[in-house]
Amino acid sequence: MCGILGRFNFRSKEPVSALGLENLLGEIHHRGPDDSGVVVDGPLGLGMTRLAIIGLSDGQQPMRTPDERYSIVFNGEIYNYQELRRELAAGGYRFRTGSDTEVILALKSLGIDSELKLRGMFAYALYDHKLERLELCRDRLGKKPLFWSETPGGIVFGSEIKTLLASGLVETDPDLNAISDFLTLSYIPGNQTAFKHISQVPPGHKLIVDDDVRVERYWQLPTIAEADKEQKSDQEWLEEIREKLLESVKYRLVSDVPVGVFLSGGIDSALVLSMVMQSSPTFPVKTYTVGFDSPSYDESETARSVADYYGVSNTVEKLTPSYVASHFDHVVHNADNLLANPAMFANHLLSSIAGKEIKVALNGGGGDELFFGYPTYQATALASLGRFAPSSLSRLPASISRFIPTSHQKLSASYKARKFLEGFTMPRDQA
Repeated sequence: MCGILGRFNFRSKEPVSALGLENLLGEIHHRGPDDSGVVVDGPLGLGMTRLAIIGLSDGQQPMRTPDERYSIVFNGEIYNYQELRRELAAGGYRFRTGSDTEVILALKSLGIDSELKLRGMFAYALYDHKLERLELCRDRLGKKPLFWSETPGGIVFGSEIKTLLASGLVETDPDLNAISDFLTLSYIPGNQTAFKHISQVPPGHKLIVDDDVRVERYWQLPTIAEADKEQKSDQEWLEEIREKLLESVKYRLVSDVPVGVFLSGGIDSALVLSMVMQSSPTFPVKTYTVGFDSPSYDESETARSVADYYGVSNTVEKLTPSYVASHFDHVVHNADNLLANPAMFANHLLSSIAGKEIKVALNGGGGDELFFGYPTYQATALASLGRFAPSSLSRLPASISRFIPTSHQKLSASYKARKFLEGFTMPRDQA
């Protein structure tokens, strides 16, 4: 994790202060304690604080092309940078560093749309000093954050909202619609934030700033119709999924620092560990697990069994109510945009423990969404029978649900029965 920020006064042409940018970097020092730097060129200023993962000794940022036309600050990791590097070097480009950041600069300097070539998670700001043009780009699925706001003189941007607020240039009016969404959904959807005048660069988009500001899409998910054009058997799809998972994990093991795995008792993180061991059987991986005092929530023994099966070290730390209470303000402050997922405290504890030994951790986040792992997917399939129920019975399930006793266990049978009955006859999206 690194942090980037900047300011581009394309309207007022007011020079940016290097000292001002350095002060703002203090707001996100936690994102990258290894190094920091700024570059200013009249109305343009870029800043970066770095957590060194690749190119430890020569990956300092901001980075500039040899002809000094392009400058970049970059947060993330480009997994296929080695292939791109070989391809570009064969074409005559002379690299000066071993970092993945320079690959983006090389693509841009050769006139290649870099974002379409990159496999990875990234948010970067790239400035063309000749054309006085700034490009803010965010990865396909928006894994890396990138916030921005228009100011009277131009724009400011950063990896975290707190840098924009600290600039003193952004109006702080709350976005009541976004806050309403948060109170309903426990997060803010889309490109909104809790502040009316602060937005996110959308996933798969880039923000172009020269004499105006415009957002351009460079990628979107394939449609179901496009995917259906590939006529494959179930077995062929399974083979391809396995190959893609193995390839993806292998890419993520490319690092100049130690890598670990956050291991729960679920199939998703166990699958990630399995892919690590298959792709690199001798890889010195360590795993980290959060445990709970409540047996229905605790998966630490299952996680330990998985770690033992693969013969890897497993560190287990219990999350207690006192830990949540003592770290609440800190976790919420660093979450930045509004989020009410209790797992953020478990992730904080995991990161605190693992951070003493490693810099990079793989986890199974997103596995349930991709592979229908949540019980709600099963409920949706069963609830399809509700379409055939007589209208006179439509209120009966919800009425019955009131008599089911409450349980404090995780996903208890009584809880699932009650929630299922409440949503049984609802339209699919509401259910």
